[in-house]
Amino acid sequence: MKYLKVLLLGGLFILSQKVQAQIIYKDKMVYKVGQSVFSVKDLKKDFDGINTLGCMYGESLLLNIFNEEFNQKNAKYLQLSPEFDQAQKEFFNRLIQFSNLKVYAKSQPVVVDANIVKFLYLNAKENKCDRSVFKNSKELTDSFKELLKLEIFVRSRFLPTDKGGRTTADDLKKAVTSAKNLLSSIGRQIDNEFYW
Repeated sequence: MKYLKVLLLGGLFILSQKVQAQIIYKDKMVYKVGQSVFSVKDLKKDFDGINTLGCMYGESLLLNIFNEEFNQKNAKYLQLSPEFDQAQKEFFNRLIQFSNLKVYAKSQPVVVDANIVKFLYLNAKENKCDRSVFKNSKELTDSFKELLKLEIFVRSRFLPTDKGGRTTADDLKKAVTSAKNLLSSIGRQIDNEFYW
């Protein structure tokens, strides 16, 4: 600890006050996927966004694929701390698959239709979901739009489109299995680096 000493003219007065430096953690880098670096705040935003998407759209394929990783019980691992403990490291080891998919899907041409945004907005109001992911009733925040593009990508890649928009439990199960196979392949193609 440092001491601050002040001598005032006109009399001898010494003020001795303890000054303690305090480190405030605002964010911490967790890992690098390809050329993208993910911090605790980034992962927390994705965690909250996927859960918000699940609230608005219960058939979210992303939430089905990463059901375990985005379970609310795991929110505790997304707290800032000076060092990552073993449980956090294990959680981030599982969560990196999501980030691998996110980086991979960015290179895919995906468009978010205005009708989808409107549908989600109405569902968010009806289900009392977090609406902070909307700039207004017709526009999404950039981060949530990226998650929605990822949802559209996995749905277009793994779910059949010949059933008139209906998704069965069997379709979801097959899609999750296929997606997990893709995740294994992507994991071998993209370089990852952990920061601990």
